Amino acid sequence: MKRIILLKDEHKLCIEEELIELEPKVFEVLEYLYNNQDRYISINELHDEVWAGVLVSDAAVRRCISKLRQAFKDDPKQPHFIQHVSKRGYKLVCNANTCKTTQCPSQGHGNHQCSQWQAKKSSHLSPYLLLLALPLLALFIPLSQQTSISAQPLVQTTVGADQLSFAESTSGLSAYAAKLNGEQDYSIILSNQGTGTESVVMENVNWPDAMAFSHSGERLFISDVVKGNSTIIEYNIQTGQTRHIIDPQFLIADIFLGPTEDTLYFLGASHAQSAFHLYQYSHKTGTIEAVIKNAESYINFFAGAVSTQQDKIALLVFDSLAEHSYIEIYDLRSLQRIGLVPHSSKLIDLDWRDNNTLLIATEQGVIEHNLEQQMQTHLADDFVYMLSYQPQSQQLHMLSELKKGAFFLELTLPLNSTPKRKLYHFDSDIQSLINISDDGSFIAKIQHQDNTQIVKFQSSMPNKKGVLLQSTDKLTDLSHARKAQAFAVKQDKTIIKVDYTHSSPITESIRHTATLHSVVIASDGKAVYFTAKSDSQWLVYRWEHNELTHLFSGFKFVREFEGNLLLANIEGELFIKPKDASILPLHTRAVLESNSEIQLYEDLVIWTEHDLSRVSYHQLDISKTEPEHKKFELPYDSSATNFYISNRNNALIIKKDAQTQSSQLMAQVKVTKKFTLNYLLEALEM
Repeated sequence: MKRIILLKDEHKLCIEEELIELEPKVFEVLEYLYNNQDRYISINELHDEVWAGVLVSDAAVRRCISKLRQAFKDDPKQPHFIQHVSKRGYKLVCNANTCKTTQCPSQGHGNHQCSQWQAKKSSHLSPYLLLLALPLLALFIPLSQQTSISAQPLVQTTVGADQLSFAESTSGLSAYAAKLNGEQDYSIILSNQGTGTESVVMENVNWPDAMAFSHSGERLFISDVVKGNSTIIEYNIQTGQTRHIIDPQFLIADIFLGPTEDTLYFLGASHAQSAFHLYQYSHKTGTIEAVIKNAESYINFFAGAVSTQQDKIALLVFDSLAEHSYIEIYDLRSLQRIGLVPHSSKLIDLDWRDNNTLLIATEQGVIEHNLEQQMQTHLADDFVYMLSYQPQSQQLHMLSELKKGAFFLELTLPLNSTPKRKLYHFDSDIQSLINISDDGSFIAKIQHQDNTQIVKFQSSMPNKKGVLLQSTDKLTDLSHARKAQAFAVKQDKTIIKVDYTHSSPITESIRHTATLHSVVIASDGKAVYFTAKSDSQWLVYRWEHNELTHLFSGFKFVREFEGNLLLANIEGELFIKPKDASILPLHTRAVLESNSEIQLYEDLVIWTEHDLSRVSYHQLDISKTEPEHKKFELPYDSSATNFYISNRNNALIIKKDAQTQSSQLMAQVKVTKKFTLNYLLEALEM
């Protein structure tokens, strides 16, 4: 075996005392493989960890692997340094050491003189690196944020998926369109602001460009654009039924409600006409009528809104020849123009703040325009592409540049092929989330730049969090007791148990000299079980009342439910240890890697497996004479390999990062209307 040493500070490689320079990214790939030598690393994981959110192709990752093979003179058909297994990934299999010297150490330089290479911490700036890498594409993709109306934005809450449109009802419901789980098409998500829970009500929507609630809040209207054609979908919130109320004969730029429940307005262009006019749709008769037309084909309406007293319409007008935009105000009864709002900057979107005040998104930021006083106030510098003001909450909902967020997806148990899905949206830096009680309380782990917190909060008040534990070190393996107000976490080689029954949490800790792996707190909150590696052997321990007891040997994973233990060895073979019986084999093998999760819940064993494209959730029902195995799959996401079982409704809660592929970005650029208004004219010619 060749003598291999990595020079950490120099980003260079020594092979048999020969100094080899590596490109920065090639060295980072090697660094990550070195830090994770115990497992195979998928291309997706290298994307997430080495490129930190910057969108690159799989070819870029493979190029780095190829460069490493060239440096090692490694034959991919008979590898001795970097192994590759299909659907698993890459693994560094050679012996290597690290040094902080600037030159290759001589043969006599002992390995003990080389400093230990600490694992590279993940960057908290990765969402913003995406903006640096794709400055043009990022301008075209929306992010949801809520900003209180004031001189400067006060509140900005990141929503964890790429949002396209948004609507809010007077009854406390809101809806938005987003891509979930890396899916190609959009889903429509209905959100209950009172409880903080969300549900997917519609899937496989191509391009939901605009949405609006009926005045009663019982119906939601969605404009869906497909290659230059549009349709308006009506979703009945009470019955869950959908129907298409506008045939795909228009290209629709915006939809909004009229003064009555019966009237829906939309801005669109039919195939027979090239200009965008204002159309009125009647729910009672199903008729469509163009109520305000543009005389010239190069003058178009692209956004509109009805005033709060339902007596005026504001329409954003774009002159494609002069490349100039302005706003026209019409009387809703007579449909006669009664006002004009010129502006030197390009206008993007608008809404009414009150009956005499407009909120306008421009290239220079968000402004407020008073029609009576003809005064304009600059509210924010944000360059946004869609805005919607909600008088009830007095908040402005804006869609702006793309940032990488996250959300939590809830799947019902037992798993089936069509599970009911709910979503929880909180701070984007929440790494794990556990639903613990009937009052909607959550326990969450939050990773800040300089510390990690375990907090408790209610879904109706996600911004009011009580800190139960805080550490400057990384906390992992958060486990919550199902029948007690207690949890356990791992901090390097220390296990911390916290009882938060009282206002002042009681904290206990135990340190183990061996490598800790799997930590779980018992259902009653009294004992903590964990596994540790000592002298190349995995051992299972029980810690209770400051007493440590060695239970078993040969198991890498341990989980507990109501006194029953689930055990798994390094080969993934599963065993069950009933409360008052000896260990029994389940005759089932699971592929459990370091980032896999496994849980025991009642008579169900649930675990995750993954390859380069999918995360599989496996379910083994051990209540039957012959255990029944099922699985449910989602597109790959490194964070989705871990899950938590809700204490309140016995469901899986999974973290999913918002992911967007560059090819999807390009497809969106060709259709959307909100960044450059000329693109709608292009879509008509498709």
